[in-house]
Amino acid sequence: MGETERGTPDGLAAPGWEARAPSRRVLVVDDESAVRNVVQSVLRTMGYEVTVASGGREALRAVYAESATPALLVTDIDMPGMTGIELAARLTAERPSVRVIFMTADTASAERARDRARFVAAVLLKPFTTGELRDVVRATIGEPPTS
Repeated sequence: MGETERGTPDGLAAPGWEARAPSRRVLVVDDESAVRNVVQSVLRTMGYEVTVASGGREALRAVYAESATPALLVTDIDMPGMTGIELAARLTAERPSVRVIFMTADTASAERARDRARFVAAVLLKPFTTGELRDVVRATIGEPPTS
């Protein structure tokens, strides 16, 4: 797989990733559109700039497209192609300021994720409430700054 002139793998960028202050950006990754939509809606209501992706490769392309570093990655653990743990490990190795919240319905996956304390801030067990999501995001990165 070759690099493009912008230095992004495959040259594909997810739409909607705007250059903004890093502390306002959140990247949401889940292979289930219903989960992506709910998480995105809650985070936008909280005042965050949100980009969504259906998998790890799409998420990395979104980040690399504008050399944008999100403040937070909220990702499902068990996804086809690239797991959320693999995505988080790769993204935080390149951009160590990114905080990570994992989502999963599988308690074994949650335990594996908690073992990654080097980069994981929290693990949300599905199904979770919107209040639980808001609380863990605030605990992880605080409130978004006002413009």
